[in-house]
Amino acid sequence: MILEKNSSLDASKSKFPTLKDRFVELYQSGATHDAIAQELGIAIPTVSIWRERLGLRTRRHYSGGGAWWDERWLSNKSVMQMLKELANPLCLNQGDIRSILGLLTRQIIEGWKIQGRSLQDMILTAVFLYIRAWRPPMSASQFSTVCHDAGYRVGHARILRLSKELRQTGVKVDPPKPEEILKKRKYALKKDFGIDDHVINEACSLIAQARGQGFTNGKSPFSLAASALYLTAQGLTDSCITEGEMSRFFAVTEVTIRNNNKVLGRFVRK
Repeated sequence: MILEKNSSLDASKSKFPTLKDRFVELYQSGATHDAIAQELGIAIPTVSIWRERLGLRTRRHYSGGGAWWDERWLSNKSVMQMLKELANPLCLNQGDIRSILGLLTRQIIEGWKIQGRSLQDMILTAVFLYIRAWRPPMSASQFSTVCHDAGYRVGHARILRLSKELRQTGVKVDPPKPEEILKKRKYALKKDFGIDDHVINEACSLIAQARGQGFTNGKSPFSLAASALYLTAQGLTDSCITEGEMSRFFAVTEVTIRNNNKVLGRFVRK
C-alpha cells in the first residue's frame, strides 16, 4: 500500500512541470477539482497539493461535486451570484441564466483560453454575446453602463475587443427564432395589447410560411416577430395596433417593420 502511494505521488510529480500551466488555467476558470483531475489524469487529492505548490487562492465553500458556478472565485461572489445581480437590469430570466451557464461550461470543457485576461470580463462578454442574440439590440456602451451600475466595471471598448476574440475562437450564440420571441412574450403581449394565443399562433404560422420560401434569411428575428404580429393583428383583432407600438415593444425601427410587411404581407391569409 505504501509503495502504491509513493508511486502515485512520484507520477504526479513527474506530470507537474508539463501540466502546471494547464492546471492554473483550469483552476482559475472555475473548473471543479473532479473535472481538473479527470482532464489532467491526476488524483483528486493531487489537485489540492498542486494548488498549494503554485500558491493559488483557496476557493471558499468548495464541495467536489458542486457546480462550478457556485464556487466563490470572483472576489467574494460566485458566477451565479453575479448573474443574479445582473438579471434584473439586463432583463434576464432563469432560462437565460441557465443558457449562459451552459455556454460558459462548454467553453471551459473545450479549454477556454483566458490567460492574461480578466475572468470577470470574459464572463461579462459571454453575457453580452448572449444578450445581443436573444434580446433587442443593446450597444456595448449600454451594456457597460449596466455592468458599472451593478458594481462590475468593464469598458465598452474591452467588451467589443473580447467579443471579437471569442467569435474568432468559435464561440457562437445562435439567435432565437421569431416564433420563440413571440411565445416567450405572450403574457406581456396579452397584457399590453390584448393579443391572445390564437393571434400569436397565426403570426408564427405566417413566419413559418415565409421561411419556407426563403424570405426570412438575414432578417432580424425581432423585426420579423414585430411585423408578423402587426399584420396578423390587423385581421384578427378589433384593437388598433400600430407599427409604432410594435416598434417600441420589440425595440426595432418602424422602417424595418414596414419593409418586412412587404415581404410577409404576401403570405397573409385573405
